[in-house]
Amino acid sequence: MTRRLRAALAMRRDMPGKLFSHADKARMECLCDLTSIVLTDFCSAEAIRVLGDIDVLITGWGAPVVDEHVLDRAPSLRVILDVTDCAKSLVDQMCWERGLTVTTAADANARPVAEYTLASILLAGKNVPALRHRYVTERRALDLAADHPDIGNAGRSVGIIGASRVGRRVLDLRSAAPTGRPSYGGCRKVGGATRRNPRRNSGYMAVADDLHRSSPGRPSPTSRKRHDGSDNSDLWGERTTRWVGTASASYRT
Repeated sequence: MTRRLRAALAMRRDMPGKLFSHADKARMECLCDLTSIVLTDFCSAEAIRVLGDIDVLITGWGAPVVDEHVLDRAPSLRVILDVTDCAKSLVDQMCWERGLTVTTAADANARPVAEYTLASILLAGKNVPALRHRYVTERRALDLAADHPDIGNAGRSVGIIGASRVGRRVLDLRSAAPTGRPSYGGCRKVGGATRRNPRRNSGYMAVADDLHRSSPGRPSPTSRKRHDGSDNSDLWGERTTRWVGTASASYRT
């Protein structure tokens, strides 16, 4: 008789209720013996006991790194199912060397982040951050035609930096939005934007990738637009370019 798989959750204690519905939990329990203990560390006596008995580890936000020491405590572990988009930062090189199967939910997580990014781009085109600030501070009706004659998204160019899952989905979603052609940094020349200068002819810029700190042109926290819509850009030296934020670095938090 084949033994049922044994599984455990490793994440913040509040995450299971946010990630899994009752139906999801029932389905998991049909497929495996799921321990009721949510692991937030791999060092406690309770965690060591659970690790020694599982075949599958389901990880989420707040999960500790699975390194060689953890694998030594989990001799039966064969599969890590990660529900986030950052499985690479969760697993140690030893996981690959020992032949573990690791899955990621990066594709599933990319679409809502791309939708958030596109929404922010469209709101920036309508100058919503600055208008909100004015409404709050001035408490009066505004003459949009007189004060903001260039408001709107029709015909605008948007620069997307990063050919990541999020970046590609932003471009796909953008096809249904009333903006102009996208400038896709690092991919091709569109509307005057080039690989080395994606901002050229782009009215708005969005970073759709969590660029490494050493990446050339990585935006600093002081280079994005303030919450009130005022220009605080010292990155490109062109005040005509508006940063609407980053997709994976800012919106994910």
